[in-house]
Amino acid sequence: MPPANPYRWRRARAAWLLAPLLAALLLHPLVLANPGFFSHDEWERLDHIRRHGLWDFLRAYSIPHAGPEFGHPVRPIGFVQQGMSALLMESAPFLVHLLDVLMHGAVASLLALVLHRRGASLGLALLAGLLFAASPLTAASTGWVAASFDRWLGLFALLAAGAAWGILSGGTTPGRGLALAAAAAGAALSKEAAAALPLALLLVAGAHRALHPDGTWPWRRVAAVLVLGSLPVLAYLLVRLPAIEATLAGRTGVGYYTPTGRFIGRSLSGYWGFPFLPHLTDFPRQGRLGFPAFLGAGLLHAGLAALAGRWFGWRLGALYVAAYFVFLLPVLPLPEPGAHYLYVSALPLAVLMAAVWREAWRRRSRLALAVLVAGTGLMLTNHALIQWRMHRGGVCQAAFLPSLDAALAARSGPIAIVFAPGSLDWVARRAIYLRPAYAEVTLVRGDAPPTEARPLVMGSDCRLR
Repeated sequence: MPPANPYRWRRARAAWLLAPLLAALLLHPLVLANPGFFSHDEWERLDHIRRHGLWDFLRAYSIPHAGPEFGHPVRPIGFVQQGMSALLMESAPFLVHLLDVLMHGAVASLLALVLHRRGASLGLALLAGLLFAASPLTAASTGWVAASFDRWLGLFALLAAGAAWGILSGGTTPGRGLALAAAAAGAALSKEAAAALPLALLLVAGAHRALHPDGTWPWRRVAAVLVLGSLPVLAYLLVRLPAIEATLAGRTGVGYYTPTGRFIGRSLSGYWGFPFLPHLTDFPRQGRLGFPAFLGAGLLHAGLAALAGRWFGWRLGALYVAAYFVFLLPVLPLPEPGAHYLYVSALPLAVLMAAVWREAWRRRSRLALAVLVAGTGLMLTNHALIQWRMHRGGVCQAAFLPSLDAALAARSGPIAIVFAPGSLDWVARRAIYLRPAYAEVTLVRGDAPPTEARPLVMGSDCRLR
């Protein structure tokens, strides 16, 4: 029976779909309260603007180019946004972090909207959006200004998936075709991992087929999706072909961006277990947490995927695993894993968790509900710990950098920073790494400072004395 007032129903439904955005604001208090920043990358944007001006920054970073190697970032959309944010870093860090959280919340609400418009119930779509807003897979990118590239990639990948589903369901129209091509172009200009977008669209086609098994396979529509979604990505890769060749040949000069097969196994286990591995470092390490924790987290994740396969079809379970890893494929061979790379993987995980939660509740399965409670609790704990660590580092950085600037202004010549017991040396290293203004600063850990440098001690309060 249709609602008595359809316009009021539409407004109420739209209001509900904004709930993930509001939830994101409530779930990130330590990000919003952070007086500092996570790393040197965002400060480098401001350094460039100070030296050469905003227009030079935009000219340097908004034009696609090959770059020396594929790890060299060519991400115009994210760089332009970060350049705008850099203007507020010193005067209003709260606004910078607020923009990041709002962007994450917008992606969460967009997930709910896309799911609902493509056939999911309002409750399922809303739950998926809320789970995405609270996902530990998104916490590192949301709290790190310089990791907005992952958020932009997630936004455009989600738009591309929604447009592709529309084409698969209703055929190719100029509007849908343009939407898919524009989303694919946005993804390619957001981050290099968009090279996996054609594979992701193939998974979307597989999911559509699994949910509509009685119909004929729409070959022409699938071909249209793959062509429209691949051409912008292919154009981007052609521009960057010299950089790709240099990377594959090992001529990068940057060790952490040189791919090698030695780290794939470690990366697979770390990324797969990540949602259920609460940790206090940049990335969970087996040496710190122990093999039982890694094994348990991996089995829990696999159990949830298997449960989804049993209830909704094994093809969907397998597609989930592929969707979780598809945008991680470019980074699996890298020596250094990163939590921010998981942002797009949080999208299929949120959908999986929402679907399993709803089905477990419908079936009144006590065992499944107990597993879901434990898994969700681990995820929320992980999210909180990541957020707390980044806030702790930001508070330290907000004290360290002014103290260092005052020391440099007081005397000329090199400075050696010695770390007192209990001090957060990683904050100092991240804050000044490769920044020209601190070229004469040496960080000392356990060694005698250089004789020509003036030693200063970084205390546990992050100030220099």
